[in-house]
Amino acid sequence: MDSATAQMFFVHEIVHALQDQHFQLGAGPIRQPGNDDQAIASLAVIEGDASSAAGLAALFADGSAAILEPVVIEARDVAPEWG
Repeated sequence: MDSATAQMFFVHEIVHALQDQHFQLGAGPIRQPGNDDQAIASLAVIEGDASSAAGLAALFADGSAAILEPVVIEARDVAPEWG
């Protein structure tokens, strides 16, 4: 596995650890029997969050995130405390 792929996996799994730390994933609808629709929806959000973070990490790693610079600059104008 190359280092970019390893970084994506690492970021994805770190996001899952943070999700569990803040939202106690094991106590949610994923583990409750008879609640398939809610469990599937919860998993979609959980995996989507982690996958989007991993994708952004890949963009920043190879320099492609320059396309996001106008968005970051605008966000700083709206909320200067963000950095």
